[in-house]
Amino acid sequence: MTKTTHTPVSAKDFALAYAQAKTKPARAKIREQVAAKAETNKRVRWTRLLADIDAGDVTRIEARGTGDWKAVNATRVAAEAKPKAKAKAKAKAPANNAMDDLVASLADVDDIALAAFFQKLTKARS
Repeated sequence: MTKTTHTPVSAKDFALAYAQAKTKPARAKIREQVAAKAETNKRVRWTRLLADIDAGDVTRIEARGTGDWKAVNATRVAAEAKPKAKAKAKAKAPANNAMDDLVASLADVDDIALAAFFQKLTKARS
């Protein structure tokens, strides 16, 4: 990365300046300038840059400054390759079906057999 020597004017310049800033006060100053620009400018790039700064997504900020989106695309592809969290929820569903099957099988049992079942269950759990 090359350092900019002029005052940042465009969103690309501000992104590059933020990525190159070494101290928190310098980054805070750039964030304030981007926030002010996002409020007054109708371009979406300013609000997206501000969102990336607030999220702390340095990879996207550097990509906005340099124009090289390879690292962001690689991160996105890696995230898409991970299994979804909903797959685990489906694995828990058969437990309820097994419980329902047990209740259905015990519904027709007479009281004496049911009492014997509970005694064996209590013994097994202790």
